[in-house]
Amino acid sequence: MHTLSKKTTRLSQLLKQEAGLVPRTEDKEFDDLEESFHWVSLCVTELKSNVAAYLDNLEAFLRFRPQEYDLDIPGGPVVQYCYLARDLQLQAFPDFKQRLEALVWQPLCSLAKALAGPQNLIKKRLDKLLDFERVEEKLLELPHHHISDPAFRKVVEDALDQTGHQLHSIQENFEKVLPPPTTQPLLPGAEHQVQALLSRYGPGKLYQVTSNISGAGTLDLTLPRGHVVALLQDKDTKGNSSRWLVDTGGHRGYVPAGKLELYHVVPREEELRGQAKPHRDSPRQTPEPSLAPVPSVPAVTQVVAVYPFVARSSHEVSLQAGQQVTVLEAQDKKGNPEWSLVEVNGQRGYVPSSFLARAPGPALWGWSLPS
Repeated sequence: MHTLSKKTTRLSQLLKQEAGLVPRTEDKEFDDLEESFHWVSLCVTELKSNVAAYLDNLEAFLRFRPQEYDLDIPGGPVVQYCYLARDLQLQAFPDFKQRLEALVWQPLCSLAKALAGPQNLIKKRLDKLLDFERVEEKLLELPHHHISDPAFRKVVEDALDQTGHQLHSIQENFEKVLPPPTTQPLLPGAEHQVQALLSRYGPGKLYQVTSNISGAGTLDLTLPRGHVVALLQDKDTKGNSSRWLVDTGGHRGYVPAGKLELYHVVPREEELRGQAKPHRDSPRQTPEPSLAPVPSVPAVTQVVAVYPFVARSSHEVSLQAGQQVTVLEAQDKKGNPEWSLVEVNGQRGYVPSSFLARAPGPALWGWSLPS
């Protein structure tokens, strides 16, 4: 349909030119060159046809061999003619035919083949010239076709600036109404699996599946919506960042990165209620202080554990949610701030820094964990 539409438009434009309704674009230099080219092409075609006919006649002449017949005329001019005709047919004419084909026929064929490209170009030029004239007519209908190039450039720049401001305003309004990220509800019985992943990888590595995933390959995982996984690698072995290597707590494999969102760890309700109860010996209940996460805290600081942590080696120490902790160093021996050296109940070891939160002052009775 597109090709038919173009050809119809070109034919309409050509008919209007022939009828004198619209002007034709003139290029005197190109027209003269085109006429000369057509004469060369015609001469090459005619010469090629003549040479082909001559070679056919020569082939027919060589097939006729009167000298091979016995004419019963002994001696004299007849014998001399037979000798001459035999020499011409066996040596002179075959050599002449071979040289004619090599020096005349083959170059003519190559030249005729090379002329096909310019012929197609001339034909395409006519089609494209009709297209250009049609587009030029439409350009003349634009409201700014009469202004100069600098003025038109200024109009385009102003329009682009105005459109850019409108787009920026739309983006700001969209960000204002964009709903905050939500956490999918956990699957029944998944609390233990989440705690195990949390203790092993930390909260910054946990992601939740936003929609059901059906694995197609041998290393792809099939996971339901709401499942929590731990990120191991944010690309596959080929460097594709759209497939992430994750740990489900029992299996490892690849899942689409677009179906994962960062999981926001929320303390369990019973831990919150346990920390919200006032101490039995406390004469009065104090207001609940607010706690701020401290990924990096100064040395020898009193903080509290926001999440439980299970030690995996002798270099680490276990924590209970709400337990008071003394930070000795806010980094490990390599200067990594993700781990802090702490002292808990007389034991020293490393814990994830993101599991700790700073208390506003001395240990107060009656504070609770943030929701």
